[in-house]
Amino acid sequence: MQSITRAEARARRLALIGFLLAAAVGSAFASPTDGVPAHFARASLRIETAHGRRNFDVQVAQSDAEQELGLMWVRILPVDQGMIFPMQPPRIASFWMKNTYIALDLIFLDKSGRIACIQTGVPLTLDIVTCAEPASAVLEIAGGQASAQYIRVGDKVAWRASP
Repeated sequence: MQSITRAEARARRLALIGFLLAAAVGSAFASPTDGVPAHFARASLRIETAHGRRNFDVQVAQSDAEQELGLMWVRILPVDQGMIFPMQPPRIASFWMKNTYIALDLIFLDKSGRIACIQTGVPLTLDIVTCAEPASAVLEIAGGQASAQYIRVGDKVAWRASP
């Protein structure tokens, strides 16, 4: 049997407490939610389609940390809600669906605000979802809604922050 000093025992207890605390805090942020997390800024967004205007209430993922989190852990996304990821300057944007429980339509916007690409994200995969054109923003809505709401490449998108 190996003996340890009181200082080593104390250090081990503190390390264990630190580990347990980190696990508890991490799980508070990494647990599934029924809807979009409330801490994101909000915006009103509209898409002008050949079949009329489509309105969405979206969360704005502004910071790198918010963009990394995105819609991970969300289990329900109403058809009139989503999340937008502004990209300044415009760039080739790549997404994956790690820890994302719902299918998403990813709508890539060009610098003029028109839809350049619409891609589908498959839940819980690490497959890369991207568009060949630089995006000024990417909108995520519930999977299948782009088709269901007649949203097409070339449609104009406008959004503004909510007060």
